[in-house]
Amino acid sequence: MDNQTWCGGPDKRVPPKVEAVKMHPVVQVLHSLECGGAERLALRLAQGLAADYATTFVCLDTGGLLAAEAEHSLSGVHVLNRRPGLDWSCRRRLRRLLGEIRPAVILAHQYTPFFYSSLARGLSGSPPIIFVEHGRHFPDPRKPLRVLANRLLFGRRDAVIAVAESVKQAVICKEGIPRHRIHVIPNGIDPQPYLAAAALRGTTRHELGLADDEVALIQVARLDHLKDHNTAIAAVEQITHDRVRLLIVGDGPEESQIRQRVSQSPVRERFRLLGYRRDIPNLLAAADIFLLSSVSEGLPVTVLEAMAAALPIVTTDVGDLGKTVIDGRTGYLVPPRQPDTMARVLEKLCGSPELRRQLGLAGRSLLLAKFTEEAMHIAYRKLIQDVLRSHPHTGD
Repeated sequence: MDNQTWCGGPDKRVPPKVEAVKMHPVVQVLHSLECGGAERLALRLAQGLAADYATTFVCLDTGGLLAAEAEHSLSGVHVLNRRPGLDWSCRRRLRRLLGEIRPAVILAHQYTPFFYSSLARGLSGSPPIIFVEHGRHFPDPRKPLRVLANRLLFGRRDAVIAVAESVKQAVICKEGIPRHRIHVIPNGIDPQPYLAAAALRGTTRHELGLADDEVALIQVARLDHLKDHNTAIAAVEQITHDRVRLLIVGDGPEESQIRQRVSQSPVRERFRLLGYRRDIPNLLAAADIFLLSSVSEGLPVTVLEAMAAALPIVTTDVGDLGKTVIDGRTGYLVPPRQPDTMARVLEKLCGSPELRRQLGLAGRSLLLAKFTEEAMHIAYRKLIQDVLRSHPHTGD
């Protein structure tokens, strides 16, 4: 299943659809099921493990577009509508849900879902929690009170999954969680939709109004301050190649600011804001260069998708991107918030179709060797099994 069919449908509580007989019940707790990288990973994980684990999703804040996919294939979605601040009623509702479902294990994606899951579980330490950390805020200061709280919240059978080595180091330093409790499992994707979409390159470019001689850059990312779209826009403005276009794909809280910035650009015809799209494989197939200008990342799924599409990557050197993109071999790394440096690299790639081809194919080979969804699911399954062996499930 490609990600063209993942999204759609309103926020709502979804009734159970999958019988959990002879399967371990699992609860995944997230902020929401909007179409972000962590949310898509969580849904694909639930689907990939469905033969052995019956997953119920709990969204602390809102449901989101991915709830429809969960409605059809998983055990259900519950939305708690958490209020701002520390919401003790949210904790009570989550505790009641856990009592009804009696999960063998909880997967909590990001810190706040881990925090509420631990509060709801109480002092018993059961069920165990696997805290999945996808990335960090910026800036990311160490908070002594939070480190102290983590000593109480983190049970002796709990574990942490970090999607990148840089994320692991941040969890050790900022959260005070012992190194030996943290497991690095890199993100992975199914490459097939991106391989298949290559045949649609010409059709998609025509639909986007791209001429054959135009070089299409693409940035697929939530419109959020962490992605620093202003740096990408400033870099594209400096390129002397007059047949360049930047496709900005995504939505988010910074959309109005980004639209205003583009409207004021002296070369505003170079920019296209496409909003949220379901046809990411097709859009990547239509593009020539993938661009990411983030100030903070873990291991972004969108970069892996671009690698599967055989696009050269130009990205800021943050998080584990320096270990994912091989500078000069699969793309180029630039310092964050340096549009001049980014523009020079983009200029070089815009002028050399052969260089773009070489870097893109090398990136695809690396993706197929190291970042597949199958390998990621195997690693998650093994860790869940290890946690369950140390904490046998006694539920019905």
